[in-house]
Amino acid sequence: MKRLLLLPALATAVLFLPSCANNSSAATASSGNGGGGSLSYTIDGTKTVVTPPLTIYENEVSHNTAKGTVKVRVTIFPAGELLDLHVADKGTTSVVHYRPSFTQDAVSAEYMSHSGHNFYADNATVSITAADAAHVAGTFSGTFTGDEGKTVTITDGSFDLPTKAKN
Repeated sequence: MKRLLLLPALATAVLFLPSCANNSSAATASSGNGGGGSLSYTIDGTKTVVTPPLTIYENEVSHNTAKGTVKVRVTIFPAGELLDLHVADKGTTSVVHYRPSFTQDAVSAEYMSHSGHNFYADNATVSITAADAAHVAGTFSGTFTGDEGKTVTITDGSFDLPTKAKN
């Protein structure tokens, strides 16, 4: 039975991965916002600056002026990390004791490590420094707690990314 379940998953991976390689939303990080964008952060003392050969896959980077919100959902390749922020489009948003739920949360901040562990903002701040139709920029930091109780501290986070609608 396990082998039967493995076959559809393998087939999906074979079909999906080549399409990601040619997806125009995979952007190589660069300084400024000349179509690429930038992302950096420090987790528990280890700094990551997304520069080649790492790339940023923009799942969604959007600015909803009607709701006054910004969404930043990016995957870092080949590191396999995910950053997911949903915050106010102006100023600083505090995200305290966030846990995913079936209802739409007004604010959220999540980080998924390269080992596949999910961490949720226990006490984090996200500051949006610019948001318009072309890009979203800001900073982030805080303490994130995983399902197993482990915590990670993210400091010196910054991003400047072109907007991209959700796939």
